[in-house]
Amino acid sequence: MALKGFLALALAGVFGCSASAPDACAPAQLPDQTPASASDPRVELSYAGELTQGGFIRGRAPSSAVAVTLGDQTLALSEDGRFFAAFDRDAPSSLALSATLDDGSVESETIAISPRAWQISRVAVPKRSGGTSEAWWKKREPEWNAIVDA
Repeated sequence: MALKGFLALALAGVFGCSASAPDACAPAQLPDQTPASASDPRVELSYAGELTQGGFIRGRAPSSAVAVTLGDQTLALSEDGRFFAAFDRDAPSSLALSATLDDGSVESETIAISPRAWQISRVAVPKRSGGTSEAWWKKREPEWNAIVDA
């Protein structure tokens, strides 16, 4: 499957739309927001999502925002100021969400991220002994020489 198709399916799962009808996959409206327009009076940073380890956040930046960061990561902004980010399995208990505005001011908010109980399985695999042995090299030297000669 092509990368574009994979991304469409992944986004369809996140946003709850059908990959077979991509036009129906419009970004969901955040609470108390109307669609963006050229005269959009937004002045506050807004967001919604699953604020837990392994969760996500999507939101909209103020119309005068030039950059949005979550922790130390700069988020990509769409033309109408929408952004999306996901939290790592080991995300800290809080992260700063900041929007830098075109006048140089910064609007910031601390987001509390709830922990999640992950069931992590570890597989005990014995490590191989390091280095090469004389017997191994004696067996592989003809192959190595054939590769070098080729």
